[in-house]
Amino acid sequence: MITGGSGLLALNWACCKRDEHDIWLAQHVRTIRLRGTRTVPLDLGSAEISLRQLEQYRPDWIVHTAGVTNVDQCERDPEQAREANAVLARNVAQAAVRLGIGLVHISTDHLFGGTRSLYQEDDPPEPLNVYARTKLLAEQWVAEACPGALVVRTNFFGWGHRYRQSFSDWIIGGLRGGEAITLFEDAFFTPILADQLAVDVHRLMEMGASGIFNV
Repeated sequence: MITGGSGLLALNWACCKRDEHDIWLAQHVRTIRLRGTRTVPLDLGSAEISLRQLEQYRPDWIVHTAGVTNVDQCERDPEQAREANAVLARNVAQAAVRLGIGLVHISTDHLFGGTRSLYQEDDPPEPLNVYARTKLLAEQWVAEACPGALVVRTNFFGWGHRYRQSFSDWIIGGLRGGEAITLFEDAFFTPILADQLAVDVHRLMEMGASGIFNV
C-alpha cells in the first residue's frame, strides 16, 4: 500500500512495481485510477480511523509518501504542514506497529542546508524552513512509534500527471518551447529517478533494513 496514492512519487512507484506486486494506492482527497493497481480510501487524519481501515486492508507493507511538499505552502500554513507531514506519519507508524505491517517512511534531503552534496546518514540535520522542520519531526515520531521502520531520505524526479507537472516536466517543457528557465547556482542535491528509487528501496525492504538511509 502506498499512501498519498495520487501523488507523483506514488504513481511513478506503482508504475514501476505493479507487474511484480499487488499495489494498493491509498487516496483521500483526490482519486486517480491507474491500470494494474487498486485504489482504496484511507483517512490518516485520525489515528483510530486509520487503524481500523488498515486492519481491514492488512497490506504486507506501507510506503508512506503522503504529505505537503510545496515549500511555499508550508511557510504560509505551518499548522497544516505539521499535520500533513508529521501527524499523519505518526498515525501510520502507530498503526503499522499495532498490526505488524512493514513501514517505509519517505523523508527528504531538505533536512540539510544544501551547501554541499553527499550528506551522510549521521550528519546532523539543519532544517532551514517549515517543510524541513515538519519532516524532521515526522522522522522523530516515526522512530519513536515504529523503531523497525525504514526511513528513506531522498530527492527524486519523474513524470508528473495532468493536474500537476513535476520539476523535470517543467524543465523539459520549457526547453522544448524555447523558453528561458531560471534555476539556481547556490544549492546542491543529488536527485534520483523515481523508478530507480522504488527499485533501491525494495532491495532494502527485502534485506530487512531499518533506520535511516540516504537514497
